[in-house]
Amino acid sequence: LTRQICQRVNQMVCVSRFIKGQWNAVGMSPAKMQVIHNFPPSRVQIGKPKLPELPAGALVVTFLGQVAEHKGILILLEAMARLVAGGRNLVLWVAGDQTWDNGFFEEVNRCVTSLTLQDRVTFFGYVTNVVPVLERTDLHICPSLFPDPLPNVVVEAKQCGKPSVVFPNGGLPELVEHKVDGYICRDSSVDALVEGISYYLDRPDERGV
Repeated sequence: LTRQICQRVNQMVCVSRFIKGQWNAVGMSPAKMQVIHNFPPSRVQIGKPKLPELPAGALVVTFLGQVAEHKGILILLEAMARLVAGGRNLVLWVAGDQTWDNGFFEEVNRCVTSLTLQDRVTFFGYVTNVVPVLERTDLHICPSLFPDPLPNVVVEAKQCGKPSVVFPNGGLPELVEHKVDGYICRDSSVDALVEGISYYLDRPDERGV
C-alpha cells in the first residue's frame, strides 16, 4: 500500500516536517510533499470547568490530552513529585480522557498516591472548553514519549499565551522555539523534564504572566 501511495500521489500535504521525513524514508519524493502545519479546530466553548482552589502562591502546571502512558503522564507525575519535594509550590491539572485505555487510570492513581501527590493533582476528565483552564495555567507540559506527529495542545497553549515544555519527539520541536515560547527538553526523562519546568519556574517574566 505504501509503494502504491508513493507511486500514485501527485502532491501530499504533511502537517509537520517530521511526517514529511517519515514518508521520505519509505520512498515518497520530497518534491511531491509540502509541509503545512496544522491549526487546532475550534473547540466548543460552552460551559466552564470548575477550577479548584489553589494553595496560597501555588503555580499551575497543566497537561492536556489522553491520560495514557505514551503521553508521558507517569513521567510528569514523577517530575512533579521531585519538584514538590524540593520545595516548589506547584499543582498539576490534568485535562483529558481517562477511559480510553482500560485499567491505566488506576495505575495513574496508584502513582499519585505512592508519590503523595493527592493534594497536588486534579483530574478534570475530558474538558470541552479548555480555555479557562489554560488561562489560569502558568505552564503547559507536553511530555509525549512517542513520535507525536503534531499535537494541537501546544498551539492551543500558545493561543492563551502560555509556554510549553515538550519532549524532543515527533513534530513537537517544530512547535516550540527553545527558551522563547517554550522549552525543548534534552531527552525524554524525568531529569530533563524537571530541568525544563524549573527553567520557567525560575523565570516568571517568561511564563506569560
